[in-house]
Amino acid sequence: MIQTITTGLTAVAASFNGAANASESGGQFVLEDFFVGRTVAEAKFTAINGVKRHFRIDITGVWENDTLSLHEEFSFEDGETDTKIWYFEKKAKGRYIASRSDLLRPVEATIRNNTLRYTYSLYLDPENRKNVVLFRDRITVVDNRTLQNTAVVHKFGIPVGLVRGTFVKQD
Repeated sequence: MIQTITTGLTAVAASFNGAANASESGGQFVLEDFFVGRTVAEAKFTAINGVKRHFRIDITGVWENDTLSLHEEFSFEDGETDTKIWYFEKKAKGRYIASRSDLLRPVEATIRNNTLRYTYSLYLDPENRKNVVLFRDRITVVDNRTLQNTAVVHKFGIPVGLVRGTFVKQD
């Protein structure tokens, strides 16, 4: 059992480190330029305990008063659905304050060259404000219509899962 957990943690860390060292030559990333309109994401969550979930996110982005709102409609492979709304308030070039109803608190999101990074804690059970996990997100430009996302999920400071996804601009 311990070996399985250790192997899983090593795999998650190796996957994240490989993504973190990827080339950042895709171009300058401007959050509100990419996400205004319709975007679709295909993603997969993998946990160290072997749980895997594939899902799709249909995203509608609106830019108004220096705030980008991203209305996300999640469709999981097993039929489950969910809705989330991100708000990214622009504070300066490449710097935003991000918030969502299930976050513990708003967080800073920064863009350097073609990569957006932000770390946030959220409630997996937002109604009861329970089961907190930490996400370390990295979204990188592939081309003018595509982004790659890697998010390492932590529980009690230990990496327990990995989300990999691709965002494709629709209009």
